[in-house]
Amino acid sequence: MSEYPPEAWSRVARLLRSRRANIGYSRRTAFCAATELNYKLVADIEGAPDTRTNFSDEYFALLEAGYRLKEGAIREALEGGTLAAQPEISAEPVTVEPAPAEAVPSNPSAPKDEATEYLQGLLTKVHEQLAEVTQQLADQNQMLVSQRDQLAEQNRQIEELRRQQQKGA
Repeated sequence: MSEYPPEAWSRVARLLRSRRANIGYSRRTAFCAATELNYKLVADIEGAPDTRTNFSDEYFALLEAGYRLKEGAIREALEGGTLAAQPEISAEPVTVEPAPAEAVPSNPSAPKDEATEYLQGLLTKVHEQLAEVTQQLADQNQMLVSQRDQLAEQNRQIEELRRQQQKGA
């Protein structure tokens, strides 16, 4: 028996179906193919409590990664909270301010050292911000690849257990 009431499961099932659609998967099959989640597992959680409600913490972790949720989000939602998504990477917009009047020579034939120096400073700032965003994206990509690999391994284990159960039945 589940520690959560059927209404909580129904609510989470609705939230997960909505979340799946919000991240671009109106069809469950496409979602499962993209996330490498087992179709039956997704169908069960999206159909709860009518299907089942005995999901392990490992299953919750798999599902949270697939739905791009924060760790513990499903239990939190079962307890009445929101279904918290993983934070999106957002880069601060690069703002380029006009050169101060004193940096732009008033005489076009005057040496452009001050203006050049100012523009080089701007370029350095833009380059640093770009490097930071690139590193954030690389870190996020590494995390996603790791989660995908974990999901694939856990799905493989689930399928192996299912095959063993079917042989034993």
